[in-house]
Amino acid sequence: LQTSEGAIQALHKLIATNNKNNNDNGPSTILIKPEYSIFEWDGPNTGWHQNLTSLQERKNYFPRIDSDYKSLFVPNLPESPTDFLNRCEKVMEHIEKVFPHQPRTAIVLVTHAAGSVGITKAATGLDLKEINPAGPCSIFRLTRTSDSTTTTTTQWKLDSYKKRNGFNGYVGHLSELGKNTKPWNHFGERTDVWDRGYSGPPERAPQSS
Repeated sequence: LQTSEGAIQALHKLIATNNKNNNDNGPSTILIKPEYSIFEWDGPNTGWHQNLTSLQERKNYFPRIDSDYKSLFVPNLPESPTDFLNRCEKVMEHIEKVFPHQPRTAIVLVTHAAGSVGITKAATGLDLKEINPAGPCSIFRLTRTSDSTTTTTTQWKLDSYKKRNGFNGYVGHLSELGKNTKPWNHFGERTDVWDRGYSGPPERAPQSS
């Protein structure tokens, strides 16, 4: 999920409602924990990571940033597509160890398109062709039933890419997608200006209910 301050406010309301309905004295606010391991894929010759402002400057704009949070790890950038997908595998290994499964809890990762697709692939073990392209502010909801480290079967489940209104790149909460930013799942080899290396499902795949 790639989100905004407005979406954070919506999450606050959701937490408050959940606490009230369950007579729970859980947290009333959401802290933003800067997780560098899910940084955008920074390919060769881009250098995006070099333009990241200091944590203190970012906190001036987003006061809910948790300055005491320690990132799972800091990736070595730039990186190839293969290196990036390997990084996503490492992210999920760390999440399994640091955040073991607890019923009725959720982990919200906010990243970019490549991270949304790559982490979903790493968690579920699915092929890229089974993961819908990540549109702006799209949501990939993975259902976790137990720790994957304790069983031989996949424990992170994702809706089929064919499911209508499924949470495999869900965008139904958006009134407009925009014209310039396109849904993205392009880890394949880019052979020319027209072939952008699309690696997702058939672009006109039929949807089931």
